[in-house]
Amino acid sequence: MSLTLNVPKEYGFVLLTATLTTVVATWNSLHVAKYRKAAKVPYPNAYVTHAEAKESKENYLFNCAQRSHANLLEHQPQMLVGLLVGGLKCMYTPFPRVMGLSG
Repeated sequence: MSLTLNVPKEYGFVLLTATLTTVVATWNSLHVAKYRKAAKVPYPNAYVTHAEAKESKENYLFNCAQRSHANLLEHQPQMLVGLLVGGLKCMYTPFPRVMGLSG
């Protein structure tokens, strides 16, 4: 038994979007590093405490940036699976292009 998979010609939009998520993750991690330096949070501390965040705007912004980055990393795998599978859904409509642009 063999399986044939027909990939739409516009599937490149989907692959481009999937690849660009690594650029977004890198951009996000650079922001975390910038806020970590400003808040003077040493490694391996992932966050500052609630009390520390209340006393300093830099600490609060670091926590926000760190949480944003964590959310990205937590949800990126599911988003990529949905994007890559959804882009295959229909070969005769602009669906791959829509999936790629909405990613």
